Amino acid sequence: MYTEMLGLGSTAGAMAVNNSMLNKGSRAEFLAFASTREVPDAVKAGLESGKLKLSDMMIYSIRQVDGKTIKMFQPQDSKEIGLRNIDRARLPKQQTLLVSGIQLLAAWTQASGTGASLVKADDERKAMASKFYPIDRYWNTAGLIGRDAAGKIVTGLEDEIVAMTTTSGTFLDYESFSPFAGLETGVFTFRSNRTDLISEMPLTVFKGNPLAPAPGYYKLDNPRLIQDDVEIEFELNLGEEVEADGNSEAVWVLVGLHGTGTIPA
Repeated sequence: MYTEMLGLGSTAGAMAVNNSMLNKGSRAEFLAFASTREVPDAVKAGLESGKLKLSDMMIYSIRQVDGKTIKMFQPQDSKEIGLRNIDRARLPKQQTLLVSGIQLLAAWTQASGTGASLVKADDERKAMASKFYPIDRYWNTAGLIGRDAAGKIVTGLEDEIVAMTTTSGTFLDYESFSPFAGLETGVFTFRSNRTDLISEMPLTVFKGNPLAPAPGYYKLDNPRLIQDDVEIEFELNLGEEVEADGNSEAVWVLVGLHGTGTIPA
């Protein structure tokens, strides 16, 4: 059987070995699924024949937060590096992915330029060039810092409180600001083939955790298998909309489904 080919012995022995390896990575988790009915026979045959191999994998999508419901993967999507790496919200034929963890990050963009050179905040080019943060990321914002040499009022948004000296001296009046506040009270639902894999989980699981392997990463206690050529759905539902008009400022979410999958050998 497949587990014996991998040197894991009988089914009972294979499960025992795999259970002891679960904390060593998503590859061990995939091997634990190898003898189950969840892994399609065509995929098992491809692995046994050497036509397929296991590989680290993450499928991701970036979407603007423009309401209370955000659908991260959609059937009309086409692959575009910088925005998503999957077509039609489906994995290709004979490709599966065991989702071991989920990463969710957010970015905040502002409009730039004027007139013909104006780039609105909701332009996808802004998202591609943005830095993404955990949803509990706060900045310090100053109402008034001072005036520049021309007498213009200087305001700012800084990662840290930094004293700035202007022609009229230094004035700091900082307060905490988060453009992602609406995300913290939301929930997400993860589906494959119209079946719930995770239902209405609070987005707070993606808050910054210093022990997480990556920012905004949520390790699944129950890994979920996505099979080939079935629709993937990942939906955010917010209690309150984020405060961004899309023209002068916009909020974006990046969702990555991470684990071990199959690719052509």
